[in-house]
Amino acid sequence: MKSLFIILPLMGLQSLVFSACSTRHTRPPDVGPIHNSFDLLRIISSHTDSLRDLEARAKIFIRIDGVQQNTSAVVRYKFPDALKLDVTGALGIGLLHALAKNDSLAVYLPRDNHYLRGLPEEILYRVTGVDLQFYDAQRAILGLPSTSVLDLPRVSSFETQGNSIYIEIKEPLWDRRICVDRRTATILREEIYDHHQGRLISQRLMADYREERGVILPRRIDIRQGTDQIRIDFGWRNVNSGINERVFRMKVPSDVIRVESEVSKEGE
Repeated sequence: MKSLFIILPLMGLQSLVFSACSTRHTRPPDVGPIHNSFDLLRIISSHTDSLRDLEARAKIFIRIDGVQQNTSAVVRYKFPDALKLDVTGALGIGLLHALAKNDSLAVYLPRDNHYLRGLPEEILYRVTGVDLQFYDAQRAILGLPSTSVLDLPRVSSFETQGNSIYIEIKEPLWDRRICVDRRTATILREEIYDHHQGRLISQRLMADYREERGVILPRRIDIRQGTDQIRIDFGWRNVNSGINERVFRMKVPSDVIRVESEVSKEGE
């Protein structure tokens, strides 16, 4: 069974209303000349260094094995590792509730009354059919960069072409090739290649960057793996406005079916 989530019925997009005002946002500012890999990785990381919390509404499109599904979601994040995802369909019917914390992910599927818990990338792969291990699941969903200055020793190439900068990082299991906007140092495309055969395994495209309270994040995240795809389009988004710890709780029925053999009640 490649995906539990994709077998759910196709639901219409749910309109969600928030009482708070959205964060004022602008286009990312231009940065100074970037001469080397260290400057590039440092500036990329600085775009999200001040991210403390986030609350957003998003539309999610998933295509797995030729089957398509559109949903809406409320995304909540609190530094350093708390992420809550509530996915709904027509009339506000809950399709999926997920809570990531302390390097684990718990997912509740109301339709089947199933509860799964484990490593975030493994659980999300079971639920969506998309492998997010190349970017870190939370970073993939939020549009955060998957690189830092710690990757500098593994940089194998740095090249400027027109309005883009291309950098390649040799990692233990794959090669990461990144295309960056030269003016704003925002990541446009991130490709993962097999170490031995040079085969493209996954790519993440990010667009429509906005600066919101000193944090620069994309509004569109598009992850493609062969013919499979997951696209996240953020609409309303509030950054660094404070978020209550209580929202990072997930209640499940007492008769829930625990799909994983080892589960914890933490976060319920």
